[in-house]
Amino acid sequence: MKLMLKTELITRGVISLFLVFIVGKIIAVMLQSLFNRASTGRSNKPHDLDRMIERQKDILRAKSGLIGQSSQAQAEATPSRSATETAYHNLILKGGDQDNAKKMLELFDHLQWGDGKLYAQVQQRLLQRWCIRCETQDVGHGLKYILAHDLLLKLNTKVLPSFDESMNLLELYLFLGHIGQAIDTGSSPMLDHQSHQTHYRVHSLVKAMDLVWASMLGKNEKEALALILKAGQMNKGKAASGCEALFLQLIIPKRKEDFLSTERILGKIREWAFVFDALTPMAPINGKKDLAGALRIFGLKKMSNLEEIKKIYKDLANRKHPDKLMAKGVPAQWLKVATENFTTIQMAYDILQDCAGTEKG
Repeated sequence: MKLMLKTELITRGVISLFLVFIVGKIIAVMLQSLFNRASTGRSNKPHDLDRMIERQKDILRAKSGLIGQSSQAQAEATPSRSATETAYHNLILKGGDQDNAKKMLELFDHLQWGDGKLYAQVQQRLLQRWCIRCETQDVGHGLKYILAHDLLLKLNTKVLPSFDESMNLLELYLFLGHIGQAIDTGSSPMLDHQSHQTHYRVHSLVKAMDLVWASMLGKNEKEALALILKAGQMNKGKAASGCEALFLQLIIPKRKEDFLSTERILGKIREWAFVFDALTPMAPINGKKDLAGALRIFGLKKMSNLEEIKKIYKDLANRKHPDKLMAKGVPAQWLKVATENFTTIQMAYDILQDCAGTEKG
């Protein structure tokens, strides 16, 4: 009896273990299926995100092509690339300059997202070359303006502008904006940087910028010079607001050689800064023993050696000599100021020479 009961218990135990094994197997299969499905879903997400990003880019590209149009025109238009983007896409399809076109399209993509490595390159370039600090949004605004007006398609060139040429155009836009601000406010890091490099006073550079700005707008340089010498400034308070109109006027000249690059504009500014600096009246020397006054004229805090004094004199004579101003159309009454300045420089030089000779002796 006891043997039969024991056998029955063993049989039930075996059956129970078998059932547990079967159920466990089924659950394991179900769990594996769920895990695989979840894993597959996760692996697809990046692809879905990429597709979503590309779709968003297409939508934003289409919008950028409509900048400057009326709201009604934007509403009626169907999503499409701007004319400029289409031109560079076609360049790729036709087997043209692939690297150049791809760089340009990458730049346009930066515009849609408001940032990117090419933006950083533009900012670094402006900072290194002209000491101009631009925010990312300033770079984006300039690129948006160029793209919205399809300016890259309106230049007097037979082929699409290269990436470097486009960067020069964007740089010119941002450069003009900072010149406009400097004319309006009379101060900027760029002005300080140029003053340090050229030794011209900041106010001389501001007046030079004002004159060059007027000449770029079509004003006769000699007439502008006379007005600025008489009134101080011509475009103060209105330069920054007119930079986009000036930009359009500069980049679509009748002849390619008339195009004013950033370097040419800066060269003109320095050229006229020389004139205004030479025409800035100097404080007079109070007699042949005014050592403090002589040191002030030469920009020295204390007496220096004769070699250094000669070097400074040569630089002052080169920058302040009245003979160099006559060809610029400087009015006669202002040439008198330049002559008086040069006489003051000569007197200061004589005082410092005598003092240096005495110390040496």
